[in-house]
Amino acid sequence: MASGKVLLTDGRAKSALAAARALARRGLAVHVASETRLALTFWSLAPVARHVLPSSRNNPRGFVEAIVALHRREKFNAIIPVSDYDIAALLTQEHIWCAEGLPMALPDRKNFEAARDKSRMMKCSMRAGVPCPETWFPEDNSIESIQRSAKYPLLIKPNISDGARGITLVERAEDLVPTYERIVERWGPSHLQEWIPEGGDQLKADVVVGPNGQILVNFVCKKIRYFPVKGGSSTLIVSILDEKIREGVAKLVAEMGWFGFADFDFIVDPRDGVAKLMECNPRFPESLAVNIFAGADFPWAMFQLASTGRADLAPDYIDGRFARFLVGDVMWFLNSNKRWSATPSFFKFFGKDLTYYVEKLNDPGPVACYFIEALLTIVSPRRMAYRFGRGFNRRSSSSNN
Repeated sequence: MASGKVLLTDGRAKSALAAARALARRGLAVHVASETRLALTFWSLAPVARHVLPSSRNNPRGFVEAIVALHRREKFNAIIPVSDYDIAALLTQEHIWCAEGLPMALPDRKNFEAARDKSRMMKCSMRAGVPCPETWFPEDNSIESIQRSAKYPLLIKPNISDGARGITLVERAEDLVPTYERIVERWGPSHLQEWIPEGGDQLKADVVVGPNGQILVNFVCKKIRYFPVKGGSSTLIVSILDEKIREGVAKLVAEMGWFGFADFDFIVDPRDGVAKLMECNPRFPESLAVNIFAGADFPWAMFQLASTGRADLAPDYIDGRFARFLVGDVMWFLNSNKRWSATPSFFKFFGKDLTYYVEKLNDPGPVACYFIEALLTIVSPRRMAYRFGRGFNRRSSSSNN
């Protein structure tokens, strides 16, 4: 058992909940912060204290100043920012906390911004020799020249977005320029990428890199089910041992000059069977529960890095461990035409190889929080627009009129 005090941010995230439970099991006194009390981790039994702070997205300076004030009072052994907005706020407001010596394990700001930028990440992938979809960059060639030479259908992808928001499928050359201009106006700089047909596995690879570039934890998992059913957030996921993906991740983090935690998304192209990099998320994934359950304890590694500057090399994880988000899996069941033939069965609710993202019999509070938040979302047009604005859109000549 360990001792010490740790602060996790973004208590709304499923990843914060998984991290809080894991670190509490280690014996740490877990504090959690969020911009709202309606946060999954606030309702869990794992934290010993809960703190409402300004939004890192809407008020980054206020967020950082609140973190500093909280640390002065609590003297944390480690602070682990959970969302990329939290990390971005801390990196862009470093002048506020640098003299305080906050115990964090953050990447270099330039490296973080490059990892978060999907366009720059594709260029990094090409330099590292890691397969990725064919990609066109309007900053290198005009959109008109790309329109003439690109293969269709293709995707317009904002360089920085979350939840696949703004990603738009264009099926015909004549629709590209006007659609691209609208996407850029709404979402900012964007790039173009070939459309990978459905049918290939969706994989995630997570890594923690130490200060000398040593890979401390390197983990791969596969999405089994997700919602929306044609591609979305995972509702059932399984750990897998895939050395080729892990080798690719090692090349990527070396090319990036990375430090700390990073999450990579891959899709297997059904046309050639090659796993291709889609993006990097420099933050804990929502599926973090499967990492921890399989033995890849990323929160503990990040606590060690933040508190001491070094971390133990983790033992290899267990293949074939599942994690499930039951509420999302119910939505998958109601909308999938494979509901009765799924493997593993939707009706497998228990097993030594199965854990849950949120639902725990001995920690029921987060489930209650989730349903209250869902009810509030249903009655709020603004919340509904954000929640269901995920996923890519289709654009054709008829939808441009």
